[in-house]
Amino acid sequence: MLTDEDRARIIRAHRLGMSIRAIARRFHHGRSKIREILKNPEPRRYLRTKVYRPKLTESFCRRMREIIEVERADPSSEPPTAAAIYRFLRREGYQGGYDQVRRYVAQLRKVPPNAPR
Repeated sequence: MLTDEDRARIIRAHRLGMSIRAIARRFHHGRSKIREILKNPEPRRYLRTKVYRPKLTESFCRRMREIIEVERADPSSEPPTAAAIYRFLRREGYQGGYDQVRRYVAQLRKVPPNAPR
């Protein structure tokens, strides 16, 4: 990682007449990196791209509630994991993220069985 001071030294050395090859050797960077610095003296800033994740629709929430109710009705069966519920929803057309499903399933499991929703 180059600091602003390193960039300034490279630009200064080039203005004093040093070749790109000599600058690369002196500052221990590749020639392409030196050319990039000379072309754009300001470093590129990191911009986080926003990823679109569809929200949980009521139909998928209802489907998860049904799965949890079936789990509670039959205590002898192994409860499905959030990952299993997520895979099931994906097969039904859900395009959102796993973490949304995981949080919603955890919230559903905290609620007592007969509590109003």
